Amino acid sequence: MARDVIKYATERIVRYLGTPKDERLQRKVERKATREPWQSRWFGMMPISIGVWKSSRRKTSSTEHPSSENEHTS
Repeated sequence: MARDVIKYATERIVRYLGTPKDERLQRKVERKATREPWQSRWFGMMPISIGVWKSSRRKTSSTEHPSSENEHTS
């Protein structure tokens, strides 16, 4: 088991060192471009759902306030 791990790690290091620096940088840039935002990676759908919930509350609360102000002025 330990030999397999050492062999795997050695192969990975040799493969990494064998690739040109330009290719490694290109792969890094590609990985970053396809990566999802950190909020989604860390918290899943919660940030999006909270944002949708807040925006829907703002829309409903802004439409309710003018009608309630007219009732209080009489």
